[in-house]
Amino acid sequence: TALEQLVLGDNGLSGAIPTQLGSLTKLKQLVLLSNQLTGAIPTQLGGLTKLTHLRLNGNALTGVIPTQVGNLTALTWLELQENRLTGSIPTQLGSLTKLDYLWLNGNQLTGAIPTQLGSLTKLTKLNLAANQLSGSIPTQMGSLTALEEMLLSWNRLTGSIPTQLGSLTKLVHLRLPGNRLSGNIPAQLGSLAALKGLDLSGNLLTGSIPTQLGSLTKLRTLALSGNTLTGCVPERLRLVATNDLATLLTVHSLRYCAVPIVSEGMTLTSGGTYQLGISDLLDLILDIPVGIHQIRFDYMSFDGQWGITYCLSDTTKTGSRLCIRRHDAAVVVNYLPSTTVSGSGDEDDNQPTIFDQIGSSARLEPTR
Repeated sequence: TALEQLVLGDNGLSGAIPTQLGSLTKLKQLVLLSNQLTGAIPTQLGGLTKLTHLRLNGNALTGVIPTQVGNLTALTWLELQENRLTGSIPTQLGSLTKLDYLWLNGNQLTGAIPTQLGSLTKLTKLNLAANQLSGSIPTQMGSLTALEEMLLSWNRLTGSIPTQLGSLTKLVHLRLPGNRLSGNIPAQLGSLAALKGLDLSGNLLTGSIPTQLGSLTKLRTLALSGNTLTGCVPERLRLVATNDLATLLTVHSLRYCAVPIVSEGMTLTSGGTYQLGISDLLDLILDIPVGIHQIRFDYMSFDGQWGITYCLSDTTKTGSRLCIRRHDAAVVVNYLPSTTVSGSGDEDDNQPTIFDQIGSSARLEPTR
């Protein structure tokens, strides 16, 4: 009974998990993964109140997830994936407030995702994929502010994507494909600045692709096909390394959005993309929202001599004024919210001058 760790993974073990393991009251880690264990998860394991790791994944366990697992309040790691578990996800799992990893994917779980999972504020990985879960995605998931991965793929989820998911600013991967989600893609997903992977494919989503998704500068994979989306594809999504935009353009008959050409006195929005067209207008005064401290110049094309001279007067209450002098250039200007500024600029007549490559950032200096 003094045993603290029992690690028997990858040993070809078969048969049922002994109920007597529930007597190991000092046990902190129970690892039986990747064996050939069958039968139900013993309810007696709910008495192992010092347990921090319960890893039973990769077996052939059947039956339901015992509600007694909710008594394991010291648990930080729960892996029950890749078994043959049935029934619903116990609401009692919402009591596991120290939980960091929760992987239940690859079973035959049914019913709704419990709203109580929204109490797991330390959770960083949530994988419920490849089950038969139904109902909507709880709005309470927006409370999982430490979450880095939300994987709900290949279930039978319905309803809309909660706008509250836009609060998950640490989220790196959001995968919801192969469900029956409907409604619009929330513009709030454009606030997920850490996001590298977004997969919403194979649902029943409608409406247009939010322009705010173009603000996801860390995005590396994007999948939106297999829905009924309309309108246009934000131009900046072309920069995502792995995407299914070709399918949207050919099969779904979407087109790329036209980049608006800036004009005198135009107010720019956070994360917006704008084009400086080739025209007779050489000098622009543009309003920049409060809190915008960084500007990105993406050169799309040019003719002859080109370059931009800009000046910035910085205020904290009324926003900033940006003066742009264009020299025969077609330029996309993208304003990004940032607490710091990066890049470099040369000075000419007390104003920085920028001649940067695509995707570079320019330092904004107050005019003198």
